[in-house]
Amino acid sequence: MNLMSPWMLLLCLLLPACVPQAQNPEAQAQAARPERAVGGVGGIEGQVWVGPVCPVAQAENPNCTNRPLQATIEVRAGDEVLARFSSDEDGRFKVVLEPGTYTLVPQRKALARPAEAQIPVKVEAGRFTKVVIVYDSGVR
Repeated sequence: MNLMSPWMLLLCLLLPACVPQAQNPEAQAQAARPERAVGGVGGIEGQVWVGPVCPVAQAENPNCTNRPLQATIEVRAGDEVLARFSSDEDGRFKVVLEPGTYTLVPQRKALARPAEAQIPVKVEAGRFTKVVIVYDSGVR
């Protein structure tokens, strides 16, 4: 038996572990996004909510407060769509953008619609502009 055979076998078994695994494009884009403003980088961060969740406003009932919503939002400059992202299951989002003026366009969901069709946002260098996006549940 050739002494190279066990080494070749070991190499063949370990080599695939050195190759990066493919990710879906959405996961790659999210992984490339910095989490804080560094070196003049800025953008938009915030949270998406849906409400009301009870048929009659019940301020004293904690089960009737607005709830976080996972939603898709477009970032536009004029008529051009620059980015499309989704908030997480807690409704939170963060997107890195160059300084400038943008319009957020929340996309309609099956059981909720955005309270505002377009939200103007100004991004400054080195800062994340905070935005709250509210969807109307239609519950009355």
